[in-house]
Amino acid sequence: MSDNRVEIGSGRGVIVADTGGTWYVSSDAPSARLADVAAAVKERPAGRLLARRLAALLTSDAADDVPPFGLVAEMDEGVLVFLSGAVEAAVTASDGTRTVLSGRSAATWIDRVFADDVDSIVVAPSVDDVPTTAPPFSLAVGVVPGGWFRRGAPGAVGDRDDDAAPRNAD
Repeated sequence: MSDNRVEIGSGRGVIVADTGGTWYVSSDAPSARLADVAAAVKERPAGRLLARRLAALLTSDAADDVPPFGLVAEMDEGVLVFLSGAVEAAVTASDGTRTVLSGRSAATWIDRVFADDVDSIVVAPSVDDVPTTAPPFSLAVGVVPGGWFRRGAPGAVGDRDDDAAPRNAD
C-alpha cells in the first residue's frame, strides 16, 4: 500500500491526503485541535512515534475538542490505522480477510498496525455504507470535503498515472 492516492466519496467531513498519511475527519466544523492532528501527521514521524503523538493529543486536557478522525499511514512495520471517536475502518488483506475496527468501541482510541499484505482500507463513519464500486474521484495530495476514503482496491487507485484525469462514474 505504498501509493498514497485515495478514492473519495461524498459526505459531511474532511479528507486530507498527504505523503505522511491519509486521514478523514468526520466533522466539517473547524477545530483548533484539528490543526494539532494535522501537524502530527505532516511531520511524518517514523515508526510508532506518529501513534504516540496522536495518543498524546487525545490524552491532553483539550482532548474533548478533537473531532472524531481516522488515519492511515505507512510505517516500516506495515500500515497504521488509528481511529478516534465515531469512525470505522475496514481493512481487507490480499487473501480476502476483512477486519473491521471501530473508534466507537474504545474509551480513547483504536490503533493497529497491519502487515504489508493489505489490499484495501476504507475509513468512514460507517464502512457498511461505502459503495463497493469505484467512485468517480481520487485524490493524491490535498484537502477536500468528503464522507469517506478508500486506499487500494476496488478502483485500482495505485495503478493510475499521477496525472490521470478522474474516472467518469458509470
